[in-house]
Amino acid sequence: MEYYGEGQRGDMEFVRGNRAILEHEAAGKALLLFEKRSGQLRFLGPMRYVGHRIERAQDLEGAMRNAIVFLLEKAKTV
Repeated sequence: MEYYGEGQRGDMEFVRGNRAILEHEAAGKALLLFEKRSGQLRFLGPMRYVGHRIERAQDLEGAMRNAIVFLLEKAKTV
């Protein structure tokens, strides 16, 4: 599953929420993913970070920037 990082203007950076995704397992934190559609939230489940890539994409103002695309997979639950 792909998830675009936070940040609407300029290059995305590994700070705040993006850093939390990157380091969630090392910090002992769960990564819970929700999807909002038609004004409703749907819980997609616990996820884990498995990698990322940087791709060129437009920001909120139409300028090209580096965007972080996280690669997530469903976490195994016990």
